[in-house]
Amino acid sequence: MKALARYFLEQGCKVVIGDSPGGVFNAAYLKAVYRITGMEEVARETGAVLNYNTDTLQIDYAQGKKVRTMHVVKAMAEADVLISVAKLKTHGMMVYTGAMKNLFGAIPGVEKVQYHLRFPEYSDFAEALVDICFAIKPAYAIIDGIVGMEGDGPSGGNPRKVGALLGSADMAALDRVGAALIGLDVKEVLMLDAACKRGLLDADKFPEILGEKLEKLCVKDFVPSKSAAINMYAGKLPKFLEKWLDKRLKAYPLFDGPTCNGCGICAQNCPMKIIEIENKRPVAKLETCVSCFCCHELCPQKAINIKRGLIARILLRN
Repeated sequence: MKALARYFLEQGCKVVIGDSPGGVFNAAYLKAVYRITGMEEVARETGAVLNYNTDTLQIDYAQGKKVRTMHVVKAMAEADVLISVAKLKTHGMMVYTGAMKNLFGAIPGVEKVQYHLRFPEYSDFAEALVDICFAIKPAYAIIDGIVGMEGDGPSGGNPRKVGALLGSADMAALDRVGAALIGLDVKEVLMLDAACKRGLLDADKFPEILGEKLEKLCVKDFVPSKSAAINMYAGKLPKFLEKWLDKRLKAYPLFDGPTCNGCGICAQNCPMKIIEIENKRPVAKLETCVSCFCCHELCPQKAINIKRGLIARILLRN
């Protein structure tokens, strides 16, 4: 972010750094996020501006498959040039997160929860993410894979050095390369599969790469999230059999972390409202859990783990 800010400031641009993280979308919360992530320091050192404008506006996207009207962060929608800056990471729900998934940040704060409610099926949620990305139309995207995250990402995994910095004006092509870096194919990432079906990405033609050879940077033993393989049979089996397998293979949050302090953020951000705080500990009705892992992602204490059932652990061997 510091390098980007300096580059565009040298071109005479006004640089605004902004985010819309999960949770409340107000100036106080943004200030905490900017401080903790180091963005406050970047702004101070470079002269960039931090966005505290929490206004939203409605935009339409007639080509949308799942979302044709959406409320988005006004500062992002009205930027002259919008650049998505993502981290190369695994994701408990979407398997992989990069340039396209990063634009979910255009949806203000807690409104993200409504998308999980509307689209509990992973494939539908992936379609919605593609809609949001291409409705916002970022001019460019950068994926920081110098140090990525493996395991139970996007926030509870482990740092993993990859040594790659990726950039493109084509969001889908960029994510295909990012996914390939960590050993994932198009069919394994629902957002990429959705992009291919819309003609936004050619599954049979790998994007042209300028720079280092992909083979030199690929990490063959990159560790996926524990829930990363549950969608591999989608569309290949009868629906009744898919549902039967879903129930037995789906991963769930495990509320057993010794660092839990009973803050209640997991309960506040659960789309299904199945989490309650009892005696300063979260208690969840997992039979109605949709495995969106918002609780896992937003837990500030990293006290929530991901667990698969016995059948899944045997089949997937981890």
